[in-house]
Amino acid sequence: MTVHRYEVGLLVDGVEKLIECDDTYPEVHDWKTAVEFAMLLIKHGSPHSKIELLFSKDFESEEYKGYDYIHSTPPVIM
Repeated sequence: MTVHRYEVGLLVDGVEKLIECDDTYPEVHDWKTAVEFAMLLIKHGSPHSKIELLFSKDFESEEYKGYDYIHSTPPVIM
């Protein structure tokens, strides 16, 4: 399985932020869900912030290339 990494650049109240994630996260499956995940992270910490999308990058992760099989992290219900 190829693992994709995502870098999402956001402008949060005028300050540039970079959120990095990969598709082993339960909520992340493609670039769109990576952007949604990044925005939810910011909204959780600062619910009234103004957020603008600057960019989204998608590339194959070098970190997991040596593994034969990788699966997504299971969701946790609390």
